[in-house]
Amino acid sequence: MTRGSTATTTSCNNNAIKGNTIEDNSSCGISLNTSYTQANAATGNKFLENIIEGNGEIGIKIDGGVWVANTIEGNTISGHQNYGIYNNGGAQKNIIKGNTIDDNNRGGYQGAGKESGDGIYIGSHSEAAT
Repeated sequence: MTRGSTATTTSCNNNAIKGNTIEDNSSCGISLNTSYTQANAATGNKFLENIIEGNGEIGIKIDGGVWVANTIEGNTISGHQNYGIYNNGGAQKNIIKGNTIDDNNRGGYQGAGKESGDGIYIGSHSEAAT
């Protein structure tokens, strides 16, 4: 893929993103979204040994859905405006270990969390009933 391009898929299961350099994108280095149902949970994804740096907002953004048994390991994540890793959704049994996460909050972000520009943010999301 060329610099700044994106990949889209309808399934977020058992993917591996490994050994890449992901840098200088305007928004996120890696951004994944799923629906809000357990039946459509993203499972078995692995983010391993990547260099993710200097992207606009967030290094790895996992948002909007149910995330079960995924692994984020051995990555270097730095130089983002907001978070190194951001997970705002239904997270269960995920493993985040052995990552180097530093020098985020380059944009002076004043968001959620104890400090702005957290290295890792794990939150919850409530979708309004319709």
